[in-house]
This record gives sequence, structure tokens and C-alpha cells, in this order.
Amino acid sequence: MPKTGSHTSFPDHVRSIEFYHMYVQGRDGRAQQFQQDAEIFAPARRVRGRDGRAQKFRGAVLFGFETGEGCEIVRVIPPVPSDTELLDELAAALSAKRFAKLTFLGKTKRDVMSMLCGFCLQGVPLPNVFESASAHFSGLTPFQLKVYLEACGIPQGETRSYSWLSAKMRPHGAASAASRAVGGAMRSNPFPIFIPCHRIVLKSGAIGGFMGKSEASLEHGKGCWQLSLKKALLELEGLYRQPDLFSSDAGAPMAAQGANVFVLAPKLRDAV
Repeated sequence: MPKTGSHTSFPDHVRSIEFYHMYVQGRDGRAQQFQQDAEIFAPARRVRGRDGRAQKFRGAVLFGFETGEGCEIVRVIPPVPSDTELLDELAAALSAKRFAKLTFLGKTKRDVMSMLCGFCLQGVPLPNVFESASAHFSGLTPFQLKVYLEACGIPQGETRSYSWLSAKMRPHGAASAASRAVGGAMRSNPFPIFIPCHRIVLKSGAIGGFMGKSEASLEHGKGCWQLSLKKALLELEGLYRQPDLFSSDAGAPMAAQGANVFVLAPKLRDAV
């Protein structure tokens, strides 16, 4: 696990950092999700991707204050393939002059990490942070809020195109200006995964870009782990499409069971 080092000073709004991980498969860019810490469920039979190779990507959550109201997040760093890249992302986040906050109401830091790990390791759906007054934001522009609201409204396991999202943003504006602004909002998303910008793809159905990288990065044999990560996130979301797939009780939706419920999806249950 990477360490920020004893010489690193946290800005006042960052109180702690927690790390999480997920698995991304293979050199060909295809993504495969694995069961939560395979040794727990099947010590002798670790699930592997089609090419037998999987890499552990690590991410981080920068937490603010935890109060009676809830738990503050000031930045989510998406999973990256090396500790060096993760430390670079952490350094950039800690030195930022401006920051936003996502506060999960009535949740603790442990609850938030449980939700995030449940998604990244099993595909357990995350809550829509714009629904049911379960969370609130500060430090985002009205345009960012509108873009992120639309992205969160896309059902898990589905995608929409950049042109679809741009059209939502320009009832009376120019298409090119809306498209550029939407792209900027996607790139500056401070809470990836919780705000699922990975659900936005090209109109043709191609994966499009992610984290400032595009399919053009794959030309001339160049690797592009950002697109592999985007595909991995979309495959994770495809594991759950109906509530009864993740409810331990057919009559009790997951929301009633709490955020710490983890149940293997059929796809993973068959594999272990």
C-alpha cells in the first residue's frame, strides 16, 4: 500500500486518506472483474481473465471531516496501475487550491469505503448521490452539477453518448460549445465512480475517452490503461441489472439491508 510519507502535510480540509483497489485484465484492454479477495471465497482457485493476467489497480479517497451530519469526501482518485501514478495523483490532489465536497448524510467513513469496495470488487450498485437526499455537494459550479446529475441518472449497466449528454446541456446553445463544456466537466470530475462519467461513450458505441485519454492513444501500439479501466467499470456495472440479483432476501431491497451487504453475483458465483 502506498504511503504519503511523514514529510507530507495535509491541507486543512483533508483529514485522512483511505485506499481501495480493483482488478483490470489483460494487455488487450478487456476488463474482467474478480470476486472480493478471492482467497476468502476460494483460496485455491483464483479467478483469472481470458488471458490469465490481471493487474491490481489502486485508488484513494481523501476524506474531510466526519460529523454528526455525515462524512465528507473532498476527492476520489480512480484506480491507477502503479504506486508511482497513485502518489502523483495524491500529490496533485493535496496541493490543489480549490476543492469540492461530497457529503454522505448519515454515513461514516467505514460505510463509504464499504460501498466503494463492494462496487469495485463485486459490482454491488452504488447509490445515486442525487437521489433521496442521501448526499449533498458544495464547491461545484451549476453546470457541473447539471452534467453530473444527468450522468448519475443513467441506470447502472447502461451507457449514453457524449452527444446525448451535450444535447441535455444546450436547449438553446451551440452544440460545439456544449460538447466542449461537457468534456471539461467530465475531465474535472472530482468524485469518479460515485459520479459515473464512465457511462458516457461515443455515439457509435465505441468506448470513447476517459481521464483525458482517448482511443487514439492505442495507435502505434501505445498502451492506454485508462480505457481498460473504463471498460472494467462498465463490466462491473453489467453484473447487476435487477434488484433481486443482490438482495439476500427477495422481499428486501438492498437499501433496507444497509451498505455493508456483499453478495456474489451469479457470474462470479459460478466461477468460484
